[in-house]
Amino acid sequence: MKIIVTNAHSRIAYRCIKALTEDGHKVFAGDFIPLAMSFYSRYVIGHFIYPSPYKDQIFFLKHILKFAKQHRINLIFPIHEETFIFSKYRDEIPPEIKLAIPTYENILSVHNKENLIGIAKGLGVPVPENITVFNEKDLDEAVQRINYPVVLKPRQGGGNYAIRFIHETGNLKEIYLKHLKENQRSFEQLQIQEYIPPREKYSQVMIFTHGEPLVKFTDRHIRD
Repeated sequence: MKIIVTNAHSRIAYRCIKALTEDGHKVFAGDFIPLAMSFYSRYVIGHFIYPSPYKDQIFFLKHILKFAKQHRINLIFPIHEETFIFSKYRDEIPPEIKLAIPTYENILSVHNKENLIGIAKGLGVPVPENITVFNEKDLDEAVQRINYPVVLKPRQGGGNYAIRFIHETGNLKEIYLKHLKENQRSFEQLQIQEYIPPREKYSQVMIFTHGEPLVKFTDRHIRD
């Protein structure tokens, strides 16, 4: 198959490109970063620069689909946040181009931390205390009842971006407002969560298809 792998500057994309090529596929690497490392890999047959998916989703999608049509692409393999765009506009993708992604509804059910916490609670999984504030009044009330340590984090997204740990009682309100400004976030985009100091840490990765597990991998963090 001919495959497009996006987010070519990431290590995840590189590993996907290498595995797909070694499996006999022809892979094109794409990114909006001109010096993306996979552009220079021997495992790709070509690369291209697309518009930033963070600025204009439709323009980004049209650019990808134009390239896909020109090169008769069989599969698009999105790696990072652009996965949301392909899933959200799945009906715009020609039927001859396959997508290696779940539905938009399924993505949102776990990518939004509040939704994920609700699902975990429903399954009886212990979760840390979580507070979302929508204005300064809510923040003032939260400051009075929060237990330390806490962590400030985006309600949606991953990758350790815009995360701040607060270990001791202090001016949480001032730190919170400063954190909003520095990371260009609004009240509803940031949450306050109880911080659970780790003892042993594990990571688990699983691949499912239609609810059935295909493979799984677990590792213990020796150093973190």
